[in-house]
Amino acid sequence: MTIAPERNVVGLRRHFTIAGVDVYDEVEWDIRDAKIVNAVDGTVAFEQDNIEVPAQWSQNATNILASKYFRGTIWYP
Repeated sequence: MTIAPERNVVGLRRHFTIAGVDVYDEVEWDIRDAKIVNAVDGTVAFEQDNIEVPAQWSQNATNILASKYFRGTIWYP
């Protein structure tokens, strides 16, 4: 943290983002399907379609994200 000289209070300066630009617009997104298959018998352990992830992520990263964080009933607002 730094001291903002114009106000004489503790403040934070912007470092990784640009003012007025949504950070999610800075990432290229891709729609993928995630599937984890048991290597021994070929059964599907986890499957979910239409997951939006950053385009630069590997399929393995997509599968891990979906299996750990997207489990459960799909909720639509």
